[in-house]
Amino acid sequence: MILTICFTQDISNKINAGDMSQVEYWSSECFWNNDIEKCKIGLRIVEDFQSFASSQDNYSCQSRLLALEAHMIMVIINESDKSINQKKALDDVRENCRSVLTIKK
Repeated sequence: MILTICFTQDISNKINAGDMSQVEYWSSECFWNNDIEKCKIGLRIVEDFQSFASSQDNYSCQSRLLALEAHMIMVIINESDKSINQKKALDDVRENCRSVLTIKK
């Protein structure tokens, strides 16, 4: 139980360091520029949010973040086709993860 609390606190600290603008920036850089290093950074950020969503039992958000991660991985392994699905994955995250991601304006 103590391990779970520490793990959740660690994830929360990481999440507080990021927000939706980071997810948008790094995933967009990944998708539109096919920049593998930026994809890797974005993947780490999205994975932190995905783990946090899971710890909060927010499976709708978690599944959207997993889809976004999958699109980023496809860019990394050079199998991406710059489709509308990448934009849809990011739009789905925006729509379904409001309670997990801090959206700054």
